[in-house]
Amino acid sequence: MLEEKDLSEIEAQEHRCISRRFNFAPVPYGHKSREEFTEKLQAELVDIDFVYYGEVKLDITIYFDEQKRLETPELADLDNYAKLICDALKGPNGLLIDDTQIQSLSISWIDTLQPHYFTIVVDSAPDEYVMKPLSLYEMPDHLFYPVSHKSWAKERGKEEGIEQNQSLLAGLYIMIKRSRKFRHALRLKSYHRTDAYLRSRGLLPILKGFNKSRVAESGFQLYHLNEWTSKMDLDKAIDRINRPLREDGGGTSVFNSHSALKRGPKGTN
Repeated sequence: MLEEKDLSEIEAQEHRCISRRFNFAPVPYGHKSREEFTEKLQAELVDIDFVYYGEVKLDITIYFDEQKRLETPELADLDNYAKLICDALKGPNGLLIDDTQIQSLSISWIDTLQPHYFTIVVDSAPDEYVMKPLSLYEMPDHLFYPVSHKSWAKERGKEEGIEQNQSLLAGLYIMIKRSRKFRHALRLKSYHRTDAYLRSRGLLPILKGFNKSRVAESGFQLYHLNEWTSKMDLDKAIDRINRPLREDGGGTSVFNSHSALKRGPKGTN
């Protein structure tokens, strides 16, 4: 269990870990002031300019008055506090896209004589984040993937050009389309559904996609597949990706064109 004194010693390496102390009492899920609580929590995160897209570990420590905790009905069960804190951490002003990213959750309470407050520690794999603001783009697997118009790798926060953004979308599109076709081909060869899924995952990008039902009311801008693909020339964007690769690799293209992929076996598109 992390003690309060340890929080100041945790340093974020490549934004892997974030710790925060919130100097107000948490409220349980279903409480009448839950919206006000969410706004207060997210207001404490305005200095964070990215959102995690991968799986995270979340540790919550609540500092309560022991007497009230044990001898009165004023305080709720810990799981009710955890639910609202998890919900408050997602969205455009939070740290997560959706709380399905929480792979490990720990919540505990410690006695305090101070006014009630709580702390969180969010731990992620290195570099599994996207710069704010971001939008969610539907891909051929019908999941929505986070894409930002800002760069973090070289000049942090710099706006990406239209061509760079389109090339990123095109690269994601082709990788996911290719994985989907391979998965379908394995199913035609009588591979079990789970086995086909696991084998085809190797062709997917590291970026995590989200089911529409999880993000439809997330507050993020959603772009459906037909909407964004109709506004750009996919083959041209793919050619921009392949051009430097052909020059460096002796004429070899890594990504097939959109048109070539459309000529797959029936049912794979």
